[in-house]
Amino acid sequence: MGGEQIDQYATHVYRFAVYCLRDHHTALDIAQETMLRAWKQRRQFREIRDPRAWLLRIAANLCRDHVRSLKSAVRRPAPLTADPPGNCPEPWFGILQDERCRELDEVIQSLSDRERTVLYLSAFEGLQQAEIASVLDINPGTVKVTLFRARKSVRQAIVQQHAKEN
Repeated sequence: MGGEQIDQYATHVYRFAVYCLRDHHTALDIAQETMLRAWKQRRQFREIRDPRAWLLRIAANLCRDHVRSLKSAVRRPAPLTADPPGNCPEPWFGILQDERCRELDEVIQSLSDRERTVLYLSAFEGLQQAEIASVLDINPGTVKVTLFRARKSVRQAIVQQHAKEN
């Protein structure tokens, strides 16, 4: 794996670090450290089957180390915000979208750290369960159960929210 091949995953690594830490500056540091470590090992790992999963595992470990170094047992990430659509004809649509994004983010934030991370890697990075297990260094069966529970919790919250609206 050469430098160009490593670089193509930089956005994935940064986005994952932002998701884990909710701090753009620290996420950038983590992403840079991840890419530096990968660069140093580029000759040793030329035949990596899934470079993105390998890089995300390095980033996950660095994020975990960073959180541990802060010695904060309970650290709740800041909520995500959505960019309003650029060419929306209805002025209220952006407000409605932001509100629904906040509601969804609240549901996601209520999940355990593991559930949130597994859901992110599956939904946003498109990783398979075996890849998620590799990234997080957990059993694939644990990933399957965790993903099932996370999806079920989100689905139930959405159904409850929809019932309140009607």
